[in-house]
Amino acid sequence: MAQPFTIGSAYKLGGVAVVSINPGASSDGGYKEARKHALVRFAAGADSALSDYWAALAEDAQQFWNPRYLSRLRTLELETAQIVVGNIALCATEHNKYPKWMLQHCWKTHSSQMLEVLQPKVIVLMGSEAVMQSFKFALSASTIHPRVVRMAHFAHREGNAFEAAECERVRGFLRHAK
Repeated sequence: MAQPFTIGSAYKLGGVAVVSINPGASSDGGYKEARKHALVRFAAGADSALSDYWAALAEDAQQFWNPRYLSRLRTLELETAQIVVGNIALCATEHNKYPKWMLQHCWKTHSSQMLEVLQPKVIVLMGSEAVMQSFKFALSASTIHPRVVRMAHFAHREGNAFEAAECERVRGFLRHAK
C-alpha cells in the first residue's frame, strides 16, 4: 500500500521536508490495516473516511515509525508536527529493492509533484549520494528552488560518531537555511 507524504498538522508552506528513498517493507504490515480499511471506505464514497485515514497515519507514525528515524528527527531538532515527511517511492517493494528506473518513475509521477504543491523551502534528502544525487539535481532545477541537503540514510552502518557528525552538519545547514 502506498504511503503518501505525511504533512504535520502545523506545517506551513515554505517549511522543511524530509525525503527518504522508500517506506521500507514491514514484516507483518498489520499496523497498516486501519489505513487500508479507511481507504477502501473512501473509495466506496465515504468522504469522512479520509479523516479516519489521516488519524490512523498519525497514530502509526508515533507508534510504528522506526525509532532510529524518530530519534534522528529529534536530533535534527525537527518537530514532526511542523514538517513534511515523504519518500521518493511511495511503496515498499519486495526485498526492499528500489531500482533506479522505479525511483525515477515514482519521482516524476508522484513525489516531485507533491513537493511542488507543498513548496518546502528546505529539503533534507536521506539516502546515499549515489541514489540521491539525481534527485538533488532535479530539485535545484524545480520551480520551488528549495535549499537541499543530503545526509546518510538513518540506518547507515557507520557508527555513532558518524551519526553525531552527520546530524551536527545538517543541523547547521538547517539553522542557516530557515
